[in-house]
Amino acid sequence: MYKGKVVLVSHFAIPYKKIASWTNSFSYYVKRKRSLIDYIVSPVDDLDSLDQVDAKHIGIKEPKVFRYKMNMVIPHYKYFGYWRAIDALLDEHESLIVMVLDNPGLLRAIQFHSAKRGKRSRLKMIFFHHGYHYFFENRILQEMYDSMDELVVLTKSSYEYQLSMVNSMPMEVSHIYNGIDSNRFRRISSTEKKALRKRIGLDDDKIYFIWLSQDRPKKGLHIVLRAWDTLSDQHANIELLVIGTHREVRGKGIRWLGRIPNHDLPQYYQAADFYLFPTLWHEGFGLSLAEALKCGSVCIASNIDPVGEVMGFGRYGRVVDFPHDPSRWIEAIEEEMTKYEENDRINPYLKNIPEDLYDLDEWCDNIDKLVEKWKRYIQLPK
Repeated sequence: MYKGKVVLVSHFAIPYKKIASWTNSFSYYVKRKRSLIDYIVSPVDDLDSLDQVDAKHIGIKEPKVFRYKMNMVIPHYKYFGYWRAIDALLDEHESLIVMVLDNPGLLRAIQFHSAKRGKRSRLKMIFFHHGYHYFFENRILQEMYDSMDELVVLTKSSYEYQLSMVNSMPMEVSHIYNGIDSNRFRRISSTEKKALRKRIGLDDDKIYFIWLSQDRPKKGLHIVLRAWDTLSDQHANIELLVIGTHREVRGKGIRWLGRIPNHDLPQYYQAADFYLFPTLWHEGFGLSLAEALKCGSVCIASNIDPVGEVMGFGRYGRVVDFPHDPSRWIEAIEEEMTKYEENDRINPYLKNIPEDLYDLDEWCDNIDKLVEKWKRYIQLPK
């Protein structure tokens, strides 16, 4: 039996009450009755949520002032509070499995101070990378990889790219796709869809497209709007629903819905026909894309790694090559609209998409398996 403890370390509060991606997933995980986490080391965001967690929470307040000067005295001073919490736990326990969430600076701080004090051998460091790549210089990347015992990536594409950027990745690597709540993000019947459209003010006979994100250039809204100028002139029965931007977006065949609470998003995915994901950068995973896939929307997405992988390399929807060109979107949308109409307005890709695709409970089970693996490893004789 493993005599040490499992510690989750995050620079964001866990549990987390605001809308986010991996923070919400790990908040869901630690609230499960059979969570394997013994301690959470993080800032505090929601005191009420702590009552729903069995793990003991150790609150951290990062320093706000004098960080530059103190850093010359105490290396990695910004994250020194996290190390002190872990060091205190090492006074109580033989060893720790430390799960560091998506912060290379925090990882390097724990590595530095644990090695300096001769305690690194008592830690097994699992690092969860929730992007595609950090794009640091090679020296920093190599130092980061040397600091961990296992790297957990969201996609195989991310792993392959990271491996190509350095001389050595000496740790173990696991791949776990993001998880989506299948109880909220799910398909509905055509009868339910018709009633839903009526309830939220959408016409029954129109074909609706959704674009959803923050309005940053790398999210590709401007590319879609350029394409929409042409599409809206050629097709009178289409409408683009723009969700998530602070600025109002106007145009022919465009309805701006602004910011919508996360708990209301499933009904828009379910009521629409198409979801557009014109990202122009290497997304970590594309959470909204996975949500739309699970709700049954016909998804059309940029073929930029790792998006193609999330799309099943074209099995789950249409991937657009050279997505920086609006004409490619016009071509893809018109072709997919034709398929959709010929299929009686039923998503032709549904037959390829498992309903439990990217399921959140399966994601939690995979995290459990990862922890159990390290518990077994630590028990092996030297």
